[in-house]
Amino acid sequence: MGSMYRVKSTHMVDLKGKGILYEDNDEPIKLSDHDDSQVINEYRMSLIGKVLNPKKQNVEKLVQTMPTQWGLQNRITSNELGNGKFLLNFTTEEDFISVLQ
Repeated sequence: MGSMYRVKSTHMVDLKGKGILYEDNDEPIKLSDHDDSQVINEYRMSLIGKVLNPKKQNVEKLVQTMPTQWGLQNRITSNELGNGKFLLNFTTEEDFISVLQ
């Protein structure tokens, strides 16, 4: 589909009030050249997410609901990171991969 479709689609999203809201304090994530292998290993089965429409979505409710929807309640720990962001930590690689698929 061409750019005209995207413009029309974006316009319809805005009319429905489902546009993605970006915060003024949404800084780009800065990556470094440090050896972070220990941190990478610690969080290798983690996902970071962000609610894109905080006026319509509640982070706390979303984080509580997702593991149940996936059939993984009590097998995922979750933390709110602020500004609509959250962290999900999986206990097994099998659970992690099942959610990614």
